[in-house]
Amino acid sequence: MRRSLQTALLLVASALLAASTAACGGMACNDMGCSSSITLQFHAPEGATPSRISGAITVKGEVHTFDCIGRENQTAGNFSCGPDYSVAIFQVAEARAKTVAVSVSADGGTYFFADEAMAPKYTVDDEFNGPGCGSCTTGSLAVPLRPSGAN
Repeated sequence: MRRSLQTALLLVASALLAASTAACGGMACNDMGCSSSITLQFHAPEGATPSRISGAITVKGEVHTFDCIGRENQTAGNFSCGPDYSVAIFQVAEARAKTVAVSVSADGGTYFFADEAMAPKYTVDDEFNGPGCGSCTTGSLAVPLRPSGAN
């Protein structure tokens, strides 16, 4: 009787160990959300430190506006500003558009940028929520600010 109890306990322990090992092996997906986004990285002329950058990015006819004041982290609506002159635009309907239109004004027009056909660089994380659990696409653009009146 004692031997059969030991055998039963060993079988239960083995089953529990096998189940916990499978769960730790990355079999379950996590709940991180992916919001397709495009990040604009602004490059001001040497020595310039714009205090306000505002503008719009148009992706497949969908216009996303932003207004960043100062160099601190800010989030409003579907955009987020970073202290490194970057703006992330979230919830972009077409995360892999070949070209987007960008128009920007900094410091009330002291600096500007406009281009109707910029090509974002895209990164796809194929295991965003774990192996086999979906992907997340993000894009990025370098945006050179120019002094007003410059060509």
